[in-house]
Amino acid sequence: MATYTFLTSSVKEVTSKINRIINKCKKQGIPYTFNVGEAYDKIIENKENNQRFSVNVTDIEIEVNFKFNGWTSLGAVTRKDGIVQCYFNDAALIKQYKDTDFHCDHCHKHAHRNSVIILEHENGERKVVGTSCVQEFTCGLDGNLIASFNDLDSYLAKKDSELGILLQGESLDDMPISVFCEHVGNPVYAVKDIIACASRLVRINGYENSNSDDATWKFILDLYGRTSVMMDDKDAYAEAERAIAWIANMTEEEYTSSSYLFNLHQIIDAGLCSMRHFGILASIIPSYQKSEYKRIQSERPASNFYGNVGDKVSLTLTFTKSISYNSQYGTGYFHFFSDEQGNIFKWSTNSPMEFGVKEPNSDYTSLHSLDQGAVVKISGRIKAHDEYRGEKQTVITRCKYEVIESKERDRKVAEMNEEYNRNKDYKCPWEKTFDDLLEHCFGGK
Repeated sequence: MATYTFLTSSVKEVTSKINRIINKCKKQGIPYTFNVGEAYDKIIENKENNQRFSVNVTDIEIEVNFKFNGWTSLGAVTRKDGIVQCYFNDAALIKQYKDTDFHCDHCHKHAHRNSVIILEHENGERKVVGTSCVQEFTCGLDGNLIASFNDLDSYLAKKDSELGILLQGESLDDMPISVFCEHVGNPVYAVKDIIACASRLVRINGYENSNSDDATWKFILDLYGRTSVMMDDKDAYAEAERAIAWIANMTEEEYTSSSYLFNLHQIIDAGLCSMRHFGILASIIPSYQKSEYKRIQSERPASNFYGNVGDKVSLTLTFTKSISYNSQYGTGYFHFFSDEQGNIFKWSTNSPMEFGVKEPNSDYTSLHSLDQGAVVKISGRIKAHDEYRGEKQTVITRCKYEVIESKERDRKVAEMNEEYNRNKDYKCPWEKTFDDLLEHCFGGK
């Protein structure tokens, strides 16, 4: 039985959708379990400001046993905009059915189908059946009802993720794909461009999942249309390339380990996407950042506490990751660092980690996101010694920092100097003398 946790304010909306499925189950005599628990308060602490507030939440249990005449539904395979997507809880089923030809084992017609249901009999026999043929094949099961329940399951998982946000900056390990917006006119977009837009949005505003009114994917199309802004954001495209490589370089064993990774791999392999894929493509940024952080963590020695609580410190540290989150106080950040001994330091603040580059022959300084692996000199006070998932973390606060080494900063400086040297001799028409204009227009006086 699956248990989901929701904000109590969302329970009315959630139960309304569940009841639509449950009412159909009642009519068709399909056994189910549906329980709504008591509301309770979950205490959340903002450690930076020493403030605590409560969030009222409710647990809901639901299970539907799609079993009729010995046949049980194992999951579904769908085809949307030419991209195959799987909905299974078992990685072995993804590997087995990811290459299905959507042929129905019941009617044996070679019709174009957008979805098939995988059925298993009590005797172990399995069949791939078109959605419209399920009821006739099983003499009772409604294929459309099974498809509706799969959509409901994805919806419940999304709503449940509202409480997975980010007090420790952790994103979900397994995020289900679902349709995030209506698809009108079948426009297509380059996957790399969409992920780059998501990268810029996450860097500036933090990641908002699809449950939020300010969900990251909702702003992608607007940013996509601002071509000049995105063309200048090389940081976003660089992260997009790294995220795409992370998925593309996975072995089949790795990307078939979950429906989320398999569906991401399918979209990235296609190279083009539609608006319905913006949600899952936006989620690749926090997922990639989490994976990269874990990789770095696995390569360093075990962390120990540094100093004593209350000590003032001035340290040279390596910046390992920065994770943003949104709360009622606005956008916040958890910045993580490590020293040469592998000790982990965490700083919670409302400011992103950035470096400034003074533009040549100008007083203007542009700000850019600090890259992982940059070396900073940071001073502050040790606030606490915490342990998270077995990892010892030294929490620092009221910090100031100076960037000592940064490959991204060096690249940005070289890029600006190159552009300045290329354009420094250019004169606007109103800056040119009359002789210059004659030379330009007629080759001389």
